[in-house]
Amino acid sequence: MRHHKLAITAVALALCARDQTAQASLTVEASGTGDLVFGTVSDIPVSYDVVFDSSTSLYTYLYSFTPISGLNVGQFTINAQYVNSVVALNALISGAPYDLNGSITAGGTFGNTYVSWTWNPYTSQSQLVGYTSYFGPTTGTASLNGDLSGPWGDNPGSGGTDVTVPSPATVPEPPSVIAAILVAVPFGVRVLRDLRQKRIAR
Repeated sequence: MRHHKLAITAVALALCARDQTAQASLTVEASGTGDLVFGTVSDIPVSYDVVFDSSTSLYTYLYSFTPISGLNVGQFTINAQYVNSVVALNALISGAPYDLNGSITAGGTFGNTYVSWTWNPYTSQSQLVGYTSYFGPTTGTASLNGDLSGPWGDNPGSGGTDVTVPSPATVPEPPSVIAAILVAVPFGVRVLRDLRQKRIAR
């Protein structure tokens, strides 16, 4: 009877962890504003939110900016490694814990060291773009290219502030269900050992 109780406890722990994973919530990992500058002439603030979804182990990076009046923007680039996917055009981003609300305004492309969005013709409208990664945020760099002046970049010597991007040094946390299974393993091993000893004793 004692063996069955141990086995039931192990299974219950695993099921509990699975339920917690299914009820995962979004948490804000970083948010703020980085100023992209063009010398001492002009700067464009870029707001960002980084939100972690524990059910998928994905971080969503969202960026918004408004071009300076009279200076349109043709391209926005984040220097980022390990991008998983670009958030699709027209995807709706709204509600807590996001600070940025609205619809994604452009679909982007990504390579080994960057993710980029292009507007052709150039845009003078406010923009909201994003991508996902399995890696958490650390400070990084970005740039905006315009039609008449630019590019704007986050060169600290010009007074710019780094924008947050994924870091290859950050290791994602294992899903809670795996952690629960690891917790349950000693119970299962003990049950098997007790059963084996019981059979030998017979």
